[in-house]
Amino acid sequence: EYPQPKKELFVKISTSIMEDLVVHSFLFFVLAYLFYFRWTKILTTRLYLFFSRKVNIKDFAYTNLQAYLGLMQLKDLDIRNKILMNKLFKMRQYFSGEVKYQQNPFGAQEAFYYNIVLTDKNCDELRKRLLYRNVDVGVKDEITDNCIMCFEPDKISLYPAIEKCYTKLIQLPLSYNMDESALKKVALRLNKCLS
Repeated sequence: EYPQPKKELFVKISTSIMEDLVVHSFLFFVLAYLFYFRWTKILTTRLYLFFSRKVNIKDFAYTNLQAYLGLMQLKDLDIRNKILMNKLFKMRQYFSGEVKYQQNPFGAQEAFYYNIVLTDKNCDELRKRLLYRNVDVGVKDEITDNCIMCFEPDKISLYPAIEKCYTKLIQLPLSYNMDESALKKVALRLNKCLS
C-alpha cells in the first residue's frame, strides 16, 4: 500500500498556488521575458523542473479528500470540455488565413489537449515576437518530444514531417477564465506576428 503524502503534498500544493499567483500578477510579464533569451530559458526551465519533479505524487496514495474532489470534478468533465471547446472555436474565428490548425474532416467531435497551431515561421523566433506582445506560447519539448532525436538522431533527414512539426508548432494559451476579449487579443497578436 502506498503511503499518504504529508510534506510532499504540502510542497506540491504550495508550488501550484505560487504558480497561480505569479501568472495572475505583474510578475508574469517579468518572468515571461526569461524565455526571450536562450540561456535564461534553459536556466529557468531547469530550475522549474528541478523543483516540480522533486515531488512525484504518483509514489503516494490519494487522500480521501483528494479522491472525493476528483470524483466531483469528473461529474462536470463534459460541461468543462464543452466550455473549453467553445472558447477554442471563438478564438479560431479571429485567426487570419495564415494560421493553420488541426481540423477533423470526418465530422466527429473534436478532442484536444493543447491549443496547437502550425505556422511557416520558426517557433523560437515566433515565441520571441509573441512574448514581446505579452503572449506566452509553448514550443518544442513543451508540446511534444522530437521522437526521431530520441531513437534515430542520425536519420533525422528521413523524417522531414516530424522535424517540421517540432520546429513550426506553437501552443497558444487557452483556459476557462479567458473571456472573448482575451481570446481575440491572442488571435490578433498571432496574426500580426505571422504577417
